Amino acid sequence: MALVLVLDDDAAIRNTLQMLFEDEGHTIVTYAKGSDALEYLRHQDTPHVIFTDYLMPEMMGDEFLRRAQQESHTLQHHFILFAARSLARMPEELVGFLQENHIPYIHKPFTIDEILTQVAASNP
Repeated sequence: MALVLVLDDDAAIRNTLQMLFEDEGHTIVTYAKGSDALEYLRHQDTPHVIFTDYLMPEMMGDEFLRRAQQESHTLQHHFILFAARSLARMPEELVGFLQENHIPYIHKPFTIDEILTQVAASNP
């Protein structure tokens, strides 16, 4: 089973994904702030599957991803970005960053299958 981290400022999304992952037998931690999630990851040796929202007040999802990619200890993790905005409407720089770093993108509203497929594909 996977270790999953969900970063989203929306408590309903965090709670829904927590129930889903727990029902599937995964271990999950959730955070509303990118800075808290980064601090947690600094102390983790075991690879995690990390779902992060794009639009958040304190730290946008792309900033979280860039900061995480700069720290060598976080490179073992599998990152997924999700957002209500379609990928076609995202800044070109972000799309390039996602492609360059092989970070999957999920458009909200997402399905349970989309989420679970990403966990299965991560092979943590």
